[in-house]
Amino acid sequence: MSGENDAEFTGLPGVLWDPRIEAYRAPGHRYALLRDALLRAGVAVIDRVRGNVGPPVTDWAAVELRPYRAMALSAWELAERRGLVALPTGAGKTRLAM
Repeated sequence: MSGENDAEFTGLPGVLWDPRIEAYRAPGHRYALLRDALLRAGVAVIDRVRGNVGPPVTDWAAVELRPYRAMALSAWELAERRGLVALPTGAGKTRLAM
């Protein structure tokens, strides 16, 4: 993020000046929050992030999670949906992700 006025970025969550690239940076998971905050503040935003370009899901069936998968999912949700799930091979990580 770069702009003419440093005040545009002051106080935004997770935004820090990066002298290596001479611009402000923020973690990717804060993207939507920052975009919305800048728009509310009247800052012009050029949004070059692509939307979801995959095909829409039309048929969906809920999957019954085994107890250890449900615990892993709960822990991930409590961490504000950040982080990763580490389970052994064959434990159903893909099923959990679905």
